[in-house]
Amino acid sequence: MQSRPPRRVTAKHLGVLAMAAALALGVAPAAAAHPGKHRPPADAPLTTPWTDQVGPDNALPEYPRPQLRRERWQNLNGAWEYAGGATPPDREQRDLGERILVPYPVESALSGIQRHDDHMLYRRDFRVPPHWRGDELLLHFGAVDQEATVWVNGERVGSHQGGYTSFTVDVTDALRPGSRQQVTVAATDTNERGRYPIGKQTDTPGGIFYTGSSGIWQTVWLEPVSRTHLTELNIHRTSKRRRSGWNPRSAAHEP
Repeated sequence: MQSRPPRRVTAKHLGVLAMAAALALGVAPAAAAHPGKHRPPADAPLTTPWTDQVGPDNALPEYPRPQLRRERWQNLNGAWEYAGGATPPDREQRDLGERILVPYPVESALSGIQRHDDHMLYRRDFRVPPHWRGDELLLHFGAVDQEATVWVNGERVGSHQGGYTSFTVDVTDALRPGSRQQVTVAATDTNERGRYPIGKQTDTPGGIFYTGSSGIWQTVWLEPVSRTHLTELNIHRTSKRRRSGWNPRSAAHEP
């Protein structure tokens, strides 16, 4: 699977990164270990007046990609099963043991985990509306730091490297009959021990270096699309002639 090409960094993107760094430092509180409930940890470094208002039902609910907004979509942010540690967790275990609030980095208090794990495993169920059947179904990840592998109903559907770029996998062929499905994501982030750009993230924060933002740290969402659909739109301006133009990129799949 090929990921999308890197996007130009704008002030908006820098703002998102700054927010993620703040969350990683524990600026926001934690979601509780059980879906539907929210309780900040006693040792959260810093809380805000909005601490108690954040939970599985409103974790970044807005559509994450305004440039190509589609009316039909499903937000998968919220409570996921979670397991993590120094070695990869067993993907076959029945219960992963913990709950995490996606899409907040595992180091953040808001995630409910508030520690660094080199290896992370996420899992949750989702339902496909009946009127989406017959369309292609795309699963989008805003960002996963640093390596990610994705399975749907136990079938591997894609992988991605790099924690700063989004990626999309087509999960149509992995869907089971009926509406209930399951997605699993394995992520690896070894900070400065790895081979990816990390900025000032480190295992031992202090001074100008700060806590990392590992795992799923931007919105996860589903979209049904037709077999031929737009995947990217680049808007540009020709300064010499003072004209604007646009270059759409589409995808087409054989039946």
